[in-house]
Amino acid sequence: MKHPVNWFNSLNYACNGLRLLCSERNFRIHLLAAVSVCILSLCLHLSTLEWAFIASAIVLVLVTESINTCIEYLCDFITADYSFAIKKIKDIAAAAVLLSTVYALTLAFIILLPKILYLTTYNYEF
Repeated sequence: MKHPVNWFNSLNYACNGLRLLCSERNFRIHLLAAVSVCILSLCLHLSTLEWAFIASAIVLVLVTESINTCIEYLCDFITADYSFAIKKIKDIAAAAVLLSTVYALTLAFIILLPKILYLTTYNYEF
């Protein structure tokens, strides 16, 4: 029988996972993009609803990148040899990241671009 894991241990495991994710190049790229969008969004004074959409899109991308990384590690653990089935699994996981990123970019353009154009048209300074 497994020993129950207390809340503190679970939090510690999750923090270890975040540290591992932050060592991944693609996750760091997505994180940098997320921070950049948040800074721009702060400057543009988004509404609460706009922030909710932006935050949801950011979380979606980071979660899909996390799952993709996990799938890649698992596939590499299963076999170091080339496998067409493993390639398909990795490609599908990467496609999920691509789809979530395209969604986030589309949402960012819909919300942020009109505000940026408005400010640049009227020579507004941040």
